[in-house]
Amino acid sequence: MPAGINADAQPVTFLFPTPIPINATDLYLQVVYRGPLGQEEDAVAVATKDIAEPDFQIGSYNTMEQYLWGGLPFGLYPFKQYYCDQILKVDYDTCKYRYRFSAYFRFVPPTNFDPANPVETYAATAAIEGVLVSRYGRLAVLTDPGSFSAYWMKIFPEGYPAGSTPDLSSEPSLHTYTYTATINQLDPETNTMDSTPYREKRGIYGAQAIYETLSDTNLSEPPPLINPLDPVPARVNY
Repeated sequence: MPAGINADAQPVTFLFPTPIPINATDLYLQVVYRGPLGQEEDAVAVATKDIAEPDFQIGSYNTMEQYLWGGLPFGLYPFKQYYCDQILKVDYDTCKYRYRFSAYFRFVPPTNFDPANPVETYAATAAIEGVLVSRYGRLAVLTDPGSFSAYWMKIFPEGYPAGSTPDLSSEPSLHTYTYTATINQLDPETNTMDSTPYREKRGIYGAQAIYETLSDTNLSEPPPLINPLDPVPARVNY
């Protein structure tokens, strides 16, 4: 047990020998303590908490090819034609790599953040790095029911895309968003599932905010190069 737990609340890390299924329903967190408690040498204490089901809303989606880019004197063009063919003059795979980004996530605001050393001082809980155009990564998160906040930092290793607004160059951009936790539980009174609706877009199922991200575009019609997004792994920092 963590030192000082008898005097004040302390964070505790649990490693589950059997992983929680990614599509779990009706999740409850139950903790059983056996040991000294007050005057008792061998007491047992049990606490059970209803928690939200696995939530997939937090992630990074590189959807640059969903938009027209450019402006005077060039006009507006799809991503490949504007960035790859006109600006960089490279093949499509090289171009998608050039406009990759990395995202770093926390669940409390960062402290002692230094933009000159962003990755180390942001001290992220999880990271999704090297997200090329047409790729995505996301986290499965277990939280309390209701709303929760997430904080993230996005970095373009070779600089922010030319002609974009704002022009951040290679500076990290910081964001925060409040989510509504996913619910996927059986209502015992009606014997029906109470579930957060998920919708599919570009081969990805997600809640409404994700669906809107993957649907957002200023293209009159999707060009042939817009295919389902390919996943990249996320790293959790224990």
